[in-house]
Amino acid sequence: MEPILINGHHIVAILIALFGSTGFWAWLSSRLNKTNNTQTAETLNMVKSLKSEFELERAITARRCILNFNGELLEGRKHTKESFDQILSDIDSYELYCRTHPEFQNNRTTLSTQHIKNVYMNCESKGNFLS
Repeated sequence: MEPILINGHHIVAILIALFGSTGFWAWLSSRLNKTNNTQTAETLNMVKSLKSEFELERAITARRCILNFNGELLEGRKHTKESFDQILSDIDSYELYCRTHPEFQNNRTTLSTQHIKNVYMNCESKGNFLS
């Protein structure tokens, strides 16, 4: 088998000179890292944006649940202790979101939250949760 020649030079010598060069590998690595860093930054920004949207939707859903639960109480509907525990957890999540996101329109559940907590305390003291 005869060696492969390009312009009279052995291809193996050319490949070793080209790919064995530290400069080439450093250049290739920097190009790949630059591309990966850009893609990583874009992906990270997209994840942050999705996380913000998800947290906003959770807060809006919690607010809706709080208002609906209070409406049910005002209509005279009784609830189990577990239902109260869940809505109290929703209230905590909603209030935490409001504290950490001052730009979010707040104070829409203040009266509802107070009423829910009062009814809860009353049910707890009298032991008359729905069973």
